[in-house]
Amino acid sequence: MKLAIRVNGQVHNFETDQSAVTFGRSPDCAIQVGDPAASRLHCRLESTPEGWKLIDLESSNGTSVNGQPTNSRLLKDGDVISIGAFSATLNPAVVMPLAEPVRPLAAGPVAQVARVDHAQRVVSSGARRGKDGARGLVVSGILAASLLVGGVWAVNHFYGGNNGAEQRAALEKATQLASKGDLESAEKAIIELLSHPVGSDVHKDAKKALSDIQGKIATRDAKAKQAADAAALAASSTKRASDLAAEFEKATADADALVVQEAYGPALDVWKRFNADNPGSALASKATARMGEVMKSIQDAWDILENRANSLVKMDETSAAAALVGSSMEKFQGTRFQFSAQEKLAALNRLAGLGTDVAGAGTKLSAKTQDSLLTVVDLVKARRYAQALREIDGVLSGAGASEKASLEAQRAEIASQAALFGKLVDAVNGGWFKSRPVELANDMSAYLVTATEESLSIDYRDEAGKGGTTSKRWHQVEADAMVGYFRALDLSASDQLSLAAFCYSNALGSTAAEVLIALIRKDASRQDAAFELVARQRGISVPAGGFQWYEGGFYTQEELKFAKLEVDAKKGAQLVAQADPKKAAEGYALYQRVMADPSGSADQKSRVKAQYMSALKTRRATLLRKLQDPASVASAIATREVKKELNDRREEALRVIFDKGIYADSDQGRSGQSRVNMAVASVRELWDNPMPWASKSVKSIADLVSGVEQSNEWLRSMGAPASDTDPSAIASALAAAGAAMNLREFCMTASERMLLDRHKAVSTYNEALTGFDSFEKECIRSINDYRFMMGRPDLEAQLQLGAAAEQHASNMHDAKYFSHEGPLANRKSPADRARFAGYPGGAIGENIAKDVEAGSAAFNAWYNWSTYHRNMLSDLYTQVGAGKSW
Repeated sequence: MKLAIRVNGQVHNFETDQSAVTFGRSPDCAIQVGDPAASRLHCRLESTPEGWKLIDLESSNGTSVNGQPTNSRLLKDGDVISIGAFSATLNPAVVMPLAEPVRPLAAGPVAQVARVDHAQRVVSSGARRGKDGARGLVVSGILAASLLVGGVWAVNHFYGGNNGAEQRAALEKATQLASKGDLESAEKAIIELLSHPVGSDVHKDAKKALSDIQGKIATRDAKAKQAADAAALAASSTKRASDLAAEFEKATADADALVVQEAYGPALDVWKRFNADNPGSALASKATARMGEVMKSIQDAWDILENRANSLVKMDETSAAAALVGSSMEKFQGTRFQFSAQEKLAALNRLAGLGTDVAGAGTKLSAKTQDSLLTVVDLVKARRYAQALREIDGVLSGAGASEKASLEAQRAEIASQAALFGKLVDAVNGGWFKSRPVELANDMSAYLVTATEESLSIDYRDEAGKGGTTSKRWHQVEADAMVGYFRALDLSASDQLSLAAFCYSNALGSTAAEVLIALIRKDASRQDAAFELVARQRGISVPAGGFQWYEGGFYTQEELKFAKLEVDAKKGAQLVAQADPKKAAEGYALYQRVMADPSGSADQKSRVKAQYMSALKTRRATLLRKLQDPASVASAIATREVKKELNDRREEALRVIFDKGIYADSDQGRSGQSRVNMAVASVRELWDNPMPWASKSVKSIADLVSGVEQSNEWLRSMGAPASDTDPSAIASALAAAGAAMNLREFCMTASERMLLDRHKAVSTYNEALTGFDSFEKECIRSINDYRFMMGRPDLEAQLQLGAAAEQHASNMHDAKYFSHEGPLANRKSPADRARFAGYPGGAIGENIAKDVEAGSAAFNAWYNWSTYHRNMLSDLYTQVGAGKSW
């Protein structure tokens, strides 16, 4: 805000970023007006959401705007404020140049102008001033007094007039500020002094002082920057270590969950991706060790499968053995054991006479060829198709005749995926996704912005349009997200086959099957191509009767005949492990069906139960982690819902407190106190711990909680130990999430931001202010903590008010009375006592209490007294003082 101030024919420019500016004769005013018409505290400019507002502070001679007397008026740029001969123009269109003085400034009335120094005094913003009599606080018994007052305070540094003595005094005042360490204020004061005509001696000394001060500022800032840079580097290193640890923990959880689901290839991919994203990290060796654990799980799973198949062969159930291995092929995709499974299946098929295998599928590949093909698989998963094609071309060049047919088919699938990937990149860069966002969880949408063969830029937005843009390398984009991006394109039937191949390559077998069945149902002529793709993934030829669709997958008739229970169990375990409650319920229904199937042996059902319990434990742990994750629980959308509820409760509590029909003064509020307590407790419930309410009322959080409870119930039905279903884990997770939500600093509006900023500034100022003891500061702090919780601005501690309160407490103690009215003629009322202590004026309020031994106890006493309770929450007041007598 800028003011062009005209005094005695001269124009002085004033600029501030503070939210309140006072005018008057008092040296404590931001703009000291020497005109005889000015009162000690004459008027104030306040920043409001609608603009700057002028308020006359009950001055003796009044304030005019554009020549019209006014008590309160919303100003616009160019309006002229007048106090006698003094005038100030708000935000002039052109800042007026300083006029040459027509004559030397008189020794009498001057306007002393300065920028407000916020570090020395907190300036109140947006508070109303009272027009009526006194209200307030006093504690006794221990007698203490605390005054709530309307008013503002600011500090000014003036440049003096043209008088040499005044100029020298202004310079000395500036150097004193510098000696106290307030270099910025000193610099501003000297610059202000030098912006006007000054004597040569003062000018010389001021220039030297300014140079010294600016040198000190530069040295101090350089040291501060060096320290800040070092601190930032340390903080960055600490954050990186913390982020890496969190990433490792998430990778561990993800890999463990995938092992439970027997998705071994994706489990290995988690650790491969971790090491690729964090090369040479401190946790690389741990990640490699975890990968070794996954490999051990794969080895164990293969040994179990092979032993079961061999047992079936010994019982002349070779077809059942082939069906068992065939239905288990997918779990080993992307690992070295996929080749062992293909060789085993080919051998069993030959032994059972179930048909010929795909060319090369049963051939034992050399270790070198297997390594090369696994490298190809990893490159395809990383979306590095050009490199994958070069690698498989190298394998083809050295392959024997029996291997080439299978390798050429694999190369064709990779080429088709590369073409589909190129179509996606072109669509992104062509603007296809600008009007076609991909809908995500938590009411978020993803807009694909730009793409290259290496990376993708994504713009994430919530329902309110808030969010940000991030860039990811393609291998960091999850496969299921890629499927969503592909499906947003206009895909041909050939593209659908390529999409299914992409899904198979990325361990999304169920999704691939769904793509293919949808294609077949839409265009039956594509069935042969779809079945050939399925057969290549399974390492077998297309059976004579084709594949059968069952529970989201394709199976041979033999597989369904001998392994249906295994298929159902596997499908159900995958579903029950998902966070989506509907899919998890589908999985649990499959579990119940499997367990009720009379064809299943006790051994099979025991394995199924163990598989489901493992999947549910993983689901439960995943949901609990999400409950502790700020991104899941303390999102802007969730926090906004809680803050709206808090504001509604605040409004209701204030309505009850200020309704004298409910909270009557006639009995000091005793009849209405219980209702007040309930209303305030409702506010405090959210203020102290928002999660119990949010866990039932905010859908995104309630879904996570119900998911854990659902998992607990199912685990109990399976006979899991109590430690695996401990309900207190939910409360612990919610407590951590509540801290992350940080409701107290979440602002939905500019006024809430102003309230928070004032709370921080006033709290810092009050704690640093000397003149109040610990009892008095505790009293003020208790009042302000309560006001902040209730959405009211903090009160600034004020020493003159403290002196008035302390004097009244002493008088009551010495004269043994307890009343707002005192016996001394010039100090009868709270307003009299404030004026006697030197306070410049305003609406005065007073609370008194006795027999209390702590500042917080005084607050509690006033909380339970209707008049005093309302005083503590009144929006009339902006400052507070407290005093006691023992």
